[in-house]
Amino acid sequence: METIKEIQTEIIEEFEMFDDWMQKYEYLIDLGKELVPIEEQYKTEDNLIKGCQSRVWLHAQQQDGKINYTADSDAIMTKGIIAILIRVLSGQKAEEIVSADLSFIDTIGLKEQLSATRANGLVSMIKKIGLSLAAITLTLTLAAVAVGYYWYSNAAVFGASMTPAQQRSYITSSNFSETLFINQINTDMDQTFGLMAGALWDYVTAEGLAPEHNLEIVKADPSQLNNANNKTQLMWLGHSSFLLQSANQTLLFDPIFSDTAAPHPALV
Repeated sequence: METIKEIQTEIIEEFEMFDDWMQKYEYLIDLGKELVPIEEQYKTEDNLIKGCQSRVWLHAQQQDGKINYTADSDAIMTKGIIAILIRVLSGQKAEEIVSADLSFIDTIGLKEQLSATRANGLVSMIKKIGLSLAAITLTLTLAAVAVGYYWYSNAAVFGASMTPAQQRSYITSSNFSETLFINQINTDMDQTFGLMAGALWDYVTAEGLAPEHNLEIVKADPSQLNNANNKTQLMWLGHSSFLLQSANQTLLFDPIFSDTAAPHPALV
């Protein structure tokens, strides 16, 4: 696939072959005749380019990471103008289209040879190409957000909806009351400044806190993490998290000292 710059160079060289603008006009008309017409279903008001003297339709479609354009017009000259724009930009990546300067228009002197209304129409065509590209980008972004939200809402790791069996087990649990899980053991959750300052002082002034020897580092066997057996074993995972396996049960303890088990309540 040729780059936008390479295609512009080709068009400049093609126009340099003609001696006068009458021949160039004829060439523009021929380019318009070769333009693959837009499908009738896309000849809508939304695809109609505003600001053109004649009626011009432009349709953009994303495919395989590239933007493809089709167009049509009821005026042969205008059809030729939109044809060279599509030739340069269609089939290119969105970021390449956005950064294109379309300098070939000034180089071949096209704008200078057009009437005021047709020159305005040319500007409107370029603006429409930019707007259609923005619309496609927005659509793809919203689609990505929707897919991400659907995955987030249904991924077990982020708290997917409970199964009926899970709901029944939670509701019948003695620790569950209405919509909350309640600790049945009376626990002092006082976190006042005085208590925290006292605890810090006790820690700083206490003696004999360091172990007599360094703790032995044992490499964990991941294959044993999900294999609960009659043997009791405790595995520290770091910070305040640890794994306890006993009586054919595997329990993961990860204390949460906040109202929600996530960095932000919206993620729960």
